[in-house]
Amino acid sequence: MAKIVYNESDSILIRSVLKIGLKSLKKKNALNSFEDLQRISSIIKDMEAVEHPKSESGSTTAVADCRECE
Repeated sequence: MAKIVYNESDSILIRSVLKIGLKSLKKKNALNSFEDLQRISSIIKDMEAVEHPKSESGSTTAVADCRECE
């Protein structure tokens, strides 16, 4: 499987486009593309995990780097 390489600054745009596409497919009730819907959801989750890696700090889990919060 090929990996997509993109600028970090484009990741929010790419994730937003994927979310819009996912909502559009769900509204059309695309039952024949259930695997595609699951795959898109998985890609979005993976992108969010890469953008917001978690680090362990004691007994809680905290976001390691939050540029959006600053």
